[in-house]
Amino acid sequence: MSLNQKQKDALVSVSEYEQTHDPSEFSLGWSWSGVRVAPATLNNLILKGLVEEKFHSNSYRGLLLTELGREQVKELTKPVETQEKASDRILTPPYDIFEDVIGHEDIKELLKAALIMEKPVHVLLAGPPALAKSLFLWDIERTYGEQALWLVGSATSKAGLWDLVAEREPQLLLIDELDKMNAADTAALLSLMEGGRLMRAKKGRSLDVTVAIKVAAATNQVSKLSPELKSRFAIRKLKPYDAAQYQAVVKGVLVRREGMNPELAEHFSYSSDNADLAKAISYGEMAAKRAMGVYAYSEAARLLEQAIRVQEVMAPEDKTKRCDLLLTICEDLNYATECRRVINVEAPAALALAESTNDIDRVARACTLAILALFSYGSGSVAATPEYALWVEKINRYARPDTVAKAWAMYSTGYMKYTTGDYNGASPIVKEAIGLVRKLGNWDAFARSSHVLYSFGGSQPEDAQKMLKVTEEIMTSPARYSPTGRGLSLVIHTYLSLGERSRVEEVIREHNEFAGRRRQADLQLWSMRYDTLLLGLDGRLEEAVEAGKAIFARGQETDMPMAATTYCLMSSMLPFLYLGRPDDHLPGEEYRVSAGSFANNALMLAYEEKNAEVVGLIEEHLLARKPDGSPAKTYSFFLDVMWLAAATIVGHYPAVEYLMSRILNTRMLTTGTQFAICVPLHLGNAYAFLASTMKPASITRKLLR
Repeated sequence: MSLNQKQKDALVSVSEYEQTHDPSEFSLGWSWSGVRVAPATLNNLILKGLVEEKFHSNSYRGLLLTELGREQVKELTKPVETQEKASDRILTPPYDIFEDVIGHEDIKELLKAALIMEKPVHVLLAGPPALAKSLFLWDIERTYGEQALWLVGSATSKAGLWDLVAEREPQLLLIDELDKMNAADTAALLSLMEGGRLMRAKKGRSLDVTVAIKVAAATNQVSKLSPELKSRFAIRKLKPYDAAQYQAVVKGVLVRREGMNPELAEHFSYSSDNADLAKAISYGEMAAKRAMGVYAYSEAARLLEQAIRVQEVMAPEDKTKRCDLLLTICEDLNYATECRRVINVEAPAALALAESTNDIDRVARACTLAILALFSYGSGSVAATPEYALWVEKINRYARPDTVAKAWAMYSTGYMKYTTGDYNGASPIVKEAIGLVRKLGNWDAFARSSHVLYSFGGSQPEDAQKMLKVTEEIMTSPARYSPTGRGLSLVIHTYLSLGERSRVEEVIREHNEFAGRRRQADLQLWSMRYDTLLLGLDGRLEEAVEAGKAIFARGQETDMPMAATTYCLMSSMLPFLYLGRPDDHLPGEEYRVSAGSFANNALMLAYEEKNAEVVGLIEEHLLARKPDGSPAKTYSFFLDVMWLAAATIVGHYPAVEYLMSRILNTRMLTTGTQFAICVPLHLGNAYAFLASTMKPASITRKLLR
């Protein structure tokens, strides 16, 4: 049976647990937390027939090894002799292996020599971005296929270098962003490079694998590497391209990738005519677009950075062209989720150029891209920050009427009002933005604006029908595959709100495939969030809490720590509260106050039995009235449900009565992707509370009235 290393380790852990514990301790089966194996790994073992479900309730899932599982453990725990696998194929590179790389002839010769040498010689390419370091590695991978294993230093932690090499046994290990590799993988790499040997003692067995492997790696910052790691490499620093070399790169792209006549490409590349040079730069942009077409966002940004260098040399006075290149870099980096770089560096640079030429349209575009980067970095919670408010003020100042920029300005302003509690003021602005982008045909802005309107809405009886109507429009328009994923996200929210579980699962699968295809970290976090919400709704509370923690951890590895904190809380806060673990801690729990969500805070305090504090929040933020008697603040539907849950727990009669009158006729069964709270459950609890204080018939009459 084919098992990866993680599944093998899990089986041995489970077997060890069953053998060392009294069977009476797991008469209903053991839990994932007891054996300390991730739920996802156990689910895979269940599918393979190695583990079975013994018991399942809303609060506990008991599992046991099957007979097949025990047999597999016997095979795995047999003494394993050292396996030694020498390469059975000479790595002779073709003469044109690096034809896509311009210049760097010494590097080409070194890499070719390293590939054919019998003993491993490891090569490290160092230097700033846009010097073809990754291109060298790509050419090697393209040439050797499965003999080569490609890794990115910042993304090896999930599988682990040890497991990947032990499973694949490649002859070539290609590592980009080596300086970002974690400590465990770096230690394994040191051992591997020293003697080609990987050893690990785990769960009572010894695993010892020897592989003849050669390492080629790239880094932007050699200084971040340890002396031990640097000593294993032949380090070569690449020199930056000058304008002529960049022209050669452009020519190569024109001939090999775009099929242009070589003479014409030569003309564009080496002409001193400004018009021809502009065309040469435009073909550099074309290469970046091709990189975007295969979702290589960071590489596209690097190509554009090089184009900017050439443009600055050839036409430094052309601020408009440089601004356009910077704006495109912002777009690429937003997809690469290099959010802070957009916010702190590229967008301000583009903004300054646009302001210096009094180009209000480009100013508004720079503001839009900075705002979108802020959303990727911090999710909706960022809309309550001063940094966000500054960009919104600027885009409102410059955006012209009846333009896409104006629609983004209205969307951003509405979102800020939602986040700061002005729901009555927010909805009309966002609705106006939706009408404008529908007329202009900007489907990404349409998907985003619709998403915020209905994820914060849902409190009116007619909202359910409106959400379904917009959902149908999205599913039959380009908004369905909005690059930011908001189209499918609104569809998931709508179906989940209305209790359409089978449709929810279908669209989540579609979203997950979309996120995997585009390779955007923000979309992948959304996928993790949806899977976690379903775990909570299914009563798999412990798994939901652990999945939420995984979201938080993933956010720390990317440039989205604030957003990941929000997603962690929104998907696993309720399961965490339901489990009632006073000594446990949910990552980002302290964030509840700074996020400004008083309902969220009230519910957590209610579960902590801090009733006086909850009552204080209810009186100050929920039931406060204006002089005319109308509510001082109104809240979104999902926050109303949270307020109801908190008020019911502490027994606040006026708040429960008020909230039931707002919620009862909404037709929503859950709060959708906003915490996925089961609405009938909390309405039932509230009804039971009211029934304990007055006659049920009078409750019904009062609420209906």
